[in-house]
Amino acid sequence: MKKIFFGLLFLFSLNCYSQIAGKILQVRPYGEQAAILKPAITGELMGLKEFDDNLRIRYGISYVSFKPRLDTFPVIAEYFSGSTGFAILPGYEVITNYSMFLAFTGYDYDVLKKDNYFLYPGADILIGMTNVEYDTYYQTLSSGSDSNDGLLAGIRLRLGFEYMTSETIGLFLEATHSIYYLPHMKIWYAHQDIGIGVHYIID
Repeated sequence: MKKIFFGLLFLFSLNCYSQIAGKILQVRPYGEQAAILKPAITGELMGLKEFDDNLRIRYGISYVSFKPRLDTFPVIAEYFSGSTGFAILPGYEVITNYSMFLAFTGYDYDVLKKDNYFLYPGADILIGMTNVEYDTYYQTLSSGSDSNDGLLAGIRLRLGFEYMTSETIGLFLEATHSIYYLPHMKIWYAHQDIGIGVHYIID
């Protein structure tokens, strides 16, 4: 996963060095994940074009590492013994890693149409990978470690505002809602984020 990340980062830097943006954001899991994971602070690196006829393209990468809300989560296991039959055994699970790598591309559309000020909705296509590692412990059973890795794909909707402080520097604020599907788990997840960033343009 690290090789993929740094490979994409290298290719990305070669193609967008003249119009680049960085964003710091808080990612908030939504729905079922919100009960398990804390909000996370992370960053995005992207190529961000200038608006041309109120439309611009963006593409970039992000890596998110979440922390669990609890040190341990209660779980149960069904256990069968020939002498005692079925039994329900209590146990607990420890999440040791929960991370996501995302790559995205999409468009923004400026609805404000004023010099130096831009108000824009936008949308991205997301692809990426998840990596979840955890340890599980049960009474009278041996403990074990496991991982759950897989691909994801989805979309992200965005609302943003940007102010160009000069011909080359822009400051922006964005809020997004992402929804994505994990084929290996056959489940949909979502998260929301809000972030601030800097847009650097070299003609």
